Amino acid sequence: MDVYKTQEVDVIIPCYQLLAYNREHFETLVRSLATSQNRPYIRQVIVLNDDITELIQPFVEAVFEVNQLRDKLIFLQNDVCLGQGASRNKGASLAKASYLHFIDQDDFISDDFYSVLLATHADCRLASLMLYRQGKIRKLHRIWTDWWYKKARYLSDLSFFMFANIAVSPGQYVLKRACFEAVGGFPTLIQKGAEDFGLLFKLCDRNTSFLFVDNALFYHRLHLHQGKNYLNITASVKEFLSDYPVPQSGYLKVIYSQRQQFYFKTIRSKIRYKLFFS
Repeated sequence: MDVYKTQEVDVIIPCYQLLAYNREHFETLVRSLATSQNRPYIRQVIVLNDDITELIQPFVEAVFEVNQLRDKLIFLQNDVCLGQGASRNKGASLAKASYLHFIDQDDFISDDFYSVLLATHADCRLASLMLYRQGKIRKLHRIWTDWWYKKARYLSDLSFFMFANIAVSPGQYVLKRACFEAVGGFPTLIQKGAEDFGLLFKLCDRNTSFLFVDNALFYHRLHLHQGKNYLNITASVKEFLSDYPVPQSGYLKVIYSQRQQFYFKTIRSKIRYKLFFS
């Protein structure tokens, strides 16, 4: 039987068009993993290439070698393009640590991210969200958003944020592996785009314990080559909700009841996003 390591994390990084657009971003990410306060907490770093047109393994191995993380690297090449959610699930199936951290190839974390988050106690531990654009950094949360985060003890306490920030990056939090497995991981959707939303929705419905740790920092990078224009978020959310059973949480029931008419980019959604995240 697999034994969970109580203070270790497996980092899962899905890659797509890495060599074409994200070489330097990936190098920044790996450097942030390799700091003296992050490296000791990492059991494995699982990198999955979801682009069948790029041969990235030599580059990835070289970056990990330079940063003295080669011994923690597990590299996987998908035979077909699975999409981000399915690639993350595939990586999680190889996990051995008690916590999981899913982070994109173009984001990065603070030097003490894991040492700070793993010193706390909760199923889901959320870091502060920092927006990185063209070398400039700013905190994305409003003051009152932080207040709600600090007050919450379960993810379900924050379910009203579901309309405000539907695509919150899983790079912002570490999650207990047992909780991830209990909800079946990221949903597998034909219409891509709502996998992150789907995972959080399922975790909220399960009453996952929560803690906001504001001195751990997650940097979300905005740049020109993020490839999100082709995503139909509305259709993706509708697909997820159409296959989901009636939720237990009160506010999630409100979202669920609107699943046939659901449209994220409503005036109400935009106002709520501006109030809490921008």
